[in-house]
Amino acid sequence: MKPTRRVQFLNSTRDCAQTPELDLQAWQKLRIAQAMGRLATGRDPIFEETGWPNSNAEDLQAYRELPNYELRNVIPVVFGSTRKVGVHALDDLTIISLLQTMAYGVKTAAIFGKSDPEHVRYALGTTLEDNLGIVQDSVSALKAAEMEVIFDAEHFFDGFNKDPNYAAEVVSMAARAGASTIALCDTNGKNLYFAVGAITREVINRLRTEGFNVPVGIHVHNDGELAVANSLEALLNGASHFQGVINGKGERAGNANLKTLMGWMLYGKHTAGVHQDAENKRKGLYTAFNLSLVGNDGDNIVLGLQSGASHIVVLVEKILGHKPSKKDPRVVSILNMVKSMSSRGYQIGFIDAEQELMVHTAYGWQPPFRINGFRTETNRYDGHTDSTARVNLEVNGTSTELERRVQENGEVNALYSAMIDGVRQVYGKAGDIEVIGFSSVSKQHGPNATVRTYFEFGMGDLRWGCVGVSTNLVNSAAEALEKGINYALLKADEPQRRA
Repeated sequence: MKPTRRVQFLNSTRDCAQTPELDLQAWQKLRIAQAMGRLATGRDPIFEETGWPNSNAEDLQAYRELPNYELRNVIPVVFGSTRKVGVHALDDLTIISLLQTMAYGVKTAAIFGKSDPEHVRYALGTTLEDNLGIVQDSVSALKAAEMEVIFDAEHFFDGFNKDPNYAAEVVSMAARAGASTIALCDTNGKNLYFAVGAITREVINRLRTEGFNVPVGIHVHNDGELAVANSLEALLNGASHFQGVINGKGERAGNANLKTLMGWMLYGKHTAGVHQDAENKRKGLYTAFNLSLVGNDGDNIVLGLQSGASHIVVLVEKILGHKPSKKDPRVVSILNMVKSMSSRGYQIGFIDAEQELMVHTAYGWQPPFRINGFRTETNRYDGHTDSTARVNLEVNGTSTELERRVQENGEVNALYSAMIDGVRQVYGKAGDIEVIGFSSVSKQHGPNATVRTYFEFGMGDLRWGCVGVSTNLVNSAAEALEKGINYALLKADEPQRRA
């Protein structure tokens, strides 16, 4: 069924980061923003709420780095609150921090304000009338600076149940002050879908009667396992904006799952070989509806333990432009590699660079860069460290040995410095390669645990990632770095190969 109205989606990486086991760095948050852009329909960009810069340094750093990332189909959003009691908006540290992000290209702010009388009296410690002034002052200050404002009415449904007129008046005040979108929040995640739907419809009707045509949406927590149901019920009752998190991660029990709310975009990609084979024969046999309606062209391919030859056939056709037989020895070889890597914890999923390297190598491409061996060591003294890497590497068949020493940045950094310098001696264009960030995760327990290291690279507008797995952390990093550099050289030579 096609939607009866155009809808907006907001992914809250800020909410996601409140998950206890997550500790996202600035570069990871921005990579999430890029990934969300790939999920957007293209017709309507997705709002990406990266963080709350006045609450922690990492979120502030993410906004500072924002200009270095190409964001397609994404509207960056900065998060904060209404001003404090007794402080003018332009003197409030949170409002100031929101306005400062405009220097990094942010033009939309999401601010939450109180709409539950009990929270106004006891959490804010002020009067209901003063809270209305706080909302008006905060929204107006941001609008005067030409920022778009999404107003999150915190604890709205609880407040509406206690005093419907006041909760609705808070929302009307935000619209009157210039908010471009209103989000009704079930902050404690305890309201039931039929109440959420009825209240949403009533609020929308009231705003329309007052002459406000702003989009009204919903922000739901999942404490009652109803976040998705409540979001969809709100949409059925006129809402056109909804907020959530990929996989539903978030504070306490989490938030509405955007994977579900965005129309099964990710569910259109099949890891099971039987499913993919059937989809190749006739589109739609294993999908809920026409995926193109939600912007999924079926171009992304997920690889894993359950992948079959049909996955590889589609992958080869996507990368090389011709469709091989499922019995082609190279198809079989790639499939075996996928299953082997998956069983060892690589989790390459739909990492494009890993897929392209496998396909090109199977079809005869020779990686120009190789590490023959390396040695790293770190010395610590007086609270300081210096690390050294000695690397024997090979570029286009010519071997060389390099040593690089770095202070404070560790053995992985020393290793990369030696590797990239060796490549630059042959490939001047390798000078454009940069490491954006990396993370390592233990895949098992105990001192002999396997470590998966993921590196994020950049070269001009190109961004890619590669994975290494080993019981030795530095060795896993070396593998990911080697593949990442080879992918850069592969892409740099692409025009020549096609010619």
